[in-house]
Amino acid sequence: TRTATDNDGSDVSRTPPPAGTVIVSLDIDANGHVSAASVHRSSGHADLDAAAVDAARRWTFRPAYRAGTAVAITVLKPFRFVLERR
Repeated sequence: TRTATDNDGSDVSRTPPPAGTVIVSLDIDANGHVSAASVHRSSGHADLDAAAVDAARRWTFRPAYRAGTAVAITVLKPFRFVLERR
């Protein structure tokens, strides 16, 4: 935590934004759509975990194939959140 001055000159305590990696488990159906997404390993920050799951649910994939037939699969996908300095 660091102390900073707000626009009116008063001191405010600011916590840096969270950073971390969320591992999301994705169930992908035979059409390439995400049928389920859940946190496999948390970043330790509920807001980052929720953002990763929300983003993952919107994705689509090329279907996986086994013996020439599209199949459902489960994959683990890491989402890395980092603080970039400007």
